Amino acid sequence: MHSKHQPHSCTSPRFGLVSVLTTPHDPDVRYGHKGIQDWVGYTLQVTETVTEKPVARFITDIEITSTLQQDNHALPAIQKRLQKRQVIPNKQYVDQGYMSGKNIDESLSYGINLRGLVRKGNMSKPEGFRLSDFGIDIDARRAICPAGKQSVKWARAKPGVKNLIAHHVSFGKQCQNCIFFGKDLCTDKPTGRKLGISAYHQIIQARRLEAQSKLFHKEMHHRADIEGTISELVRAHGARRSRYRGLVKNRLQACFTAVATNLKRLAQANISWHFFKPVCFRSLLAHSLFITHSFSTKSELDTLPSFEMVCVLFRIPI
Repeated sequence: MHSKHQPHSCTSPRFGLVSVLTTPHDPDVRYGHKGIQDWVGYTLQVTETVTEKPVARFITDIEITSTLQQDNHALPAIQKRLQKRQVIPNKQYVDQGYMSGKNIDESLSYGINLRGLVRKGNMSKPEGFRLSDFGIDIDARRAICPAGKQSVKWARAKPGVKNLIAHHVSFGKQCQNCIFFGKDLCTDKPTGRKLGISAYHQIIQARRLEAQSKLFHKEMHHRADIEGTISELVRAHGARRSRYRGLVKNRLQACFTAVATNLKRLAQANISWHFFKPVCFRSLLAHSLFITHSFSTKSELDTLPSFEMVCVLFRIPI
């Protein structure tokens, strides 16, 4: 399961210049905005296990990223870390921000069935005249418009075209004689309606069709659990506030926060604290650090804090 939360480091600025230095106090932070929420800081990416039964869930990956990085661009790195730690899931539930045809396709190379809602795409056209309303046959290089007219031109896009467009489709001047020709309809361009077909068009359309089923919506209830984890990280461990400056130190803060959360959940799973206090604690902490981040060298493991220090830092009752 995968989701995200945006930790705040200070109050939001009046003007958001995302491509320049935001504050001299921390050169790594940037202005972020989503919906009605804006902040100066970083973005926290969280992944945890999914269970069918009411048993303990554990954080398997956590990372701090720049607010300039889109969620769908952060997903490949998350899956690569999961593979490195040998905790690859069969299914990964994400929100819309992480979904794309490319991510669905590349997830399969890891053996992951990426589950989530795909955005509806370009909504600039009225309902009934959007891409999903056209009949697209990539193999036959043919498109049929809502009025039943066939495309007159089908051309492959040049490499490097934005939005992963693979094919350009045109219906030509025949659109001028169509009943749907005009403003606020299919098109009012003299050259006719044009379409850009994604290289992952078939994958995207298949997921959109699947997302209409009741079974899919019921399955996506698994993703709701991560929101509770986000709330726990914020309310119990102060994940919304950065205690340090710089991306590297904030990553360490996030890593120890995940470790503390995992230890608490382990303790709540009918396993008493004396099981890992104090001798076994360092090995358990080392294992949890390895699961949640790339801490694997002996020198790094030798610097792990004591059991009592972690309990104080992360407000764990002893």
